[in-house]
Amino acid sequence: KNGSERKLEDIIDKLPGVEISESGQIEVEGKVPKTGSETLGNGARLMLCSDGLVDGLWDKVIADELSQEGSAQEIAQVLLKRSLDNAHRDDTTLVVADLSRI
Repeated sequence: KNGSERKLEDIIDKLPGVEISESGQIEVEGKVPKTGSETLGNGARLMLCSDGLVDGLWDKVIADELSQEGSAQEIAQVLLKRSLDNAHRDDTTLVVADLSRI
């Protein structure tokens, strides 16, 4: 760990039903979500979301929105609105964060 992990853990800790084990494994309502790993550099944009978002939008639409100019909050609001407009029956949770080296 390099010290920056704590901030992401703080964000994840605020998500309802989400827990992080001592080994770093994330569980959502007792289930282990499908995950992957990728090295992110300074200035990268990260999104964590529930299936409500991906059920309402195609991956390409999500990727296109995440690559747009604007704050993380603005991008999250656009994605949330588009998802709810397309598939408004599911709970939708998302966090968008712009990463920077401290």
